[in-house]
Amino acid sequence: MKPWQQSALRAIPPVNEILETPTGQRLLAERARALVVDAVGEALDALRRKIAAAASEEELAVLDRSPEGLAADAAARLSRRLRPRLRRVINATGVVIHTNMGRAPLAEEAVAAIVDIAGRYNNLELDLSTGERGSRYAHVEALRPSLPAPRRPWW
Repeated sequence: MKPWQQSALRAIPPVNEILETPTGQRLLAERARALVVDAVGEALDALRRKIAAAASEEELAVLDRSPEGLAADAAARLSRRLRPRLRRVINATGVVIHTNMGRAPLAEEAVAAIVDIAGRYNNLELDLSTGERGSRYAHVEALRPSLPAPRRPWW
């Protein structure tokens, strides 16, 4: 490692200095300390890797090594980590029932019914007539058509 890289590594601000910045304080007010500290650690690790990979001192000049800059990097990392994995997308593929996009969308009434029931206690596995444990399949058994018994193979 070159002396200018070693000097740049020694000049990296400590975690507590990053947490004391306005962005760091905002993050600590909004999120659990352990999450924020972990995100700051990721930002510091990324900076260390960039310093180690730098081919010249000029490459280091463009790196934001300020405590506020590192806090902003940590905020961006935390935001990406906590963003919901499932998000709305626009299906512009021309395929109506697209298996990679959740298949067909549910009707608004179906979504409302799901929210109404799933958002509260319900009788998923409770037989209301007996008060005993029931079967979650009992709710759909009456909806399926009567099918003949499966035939045994001829062989």
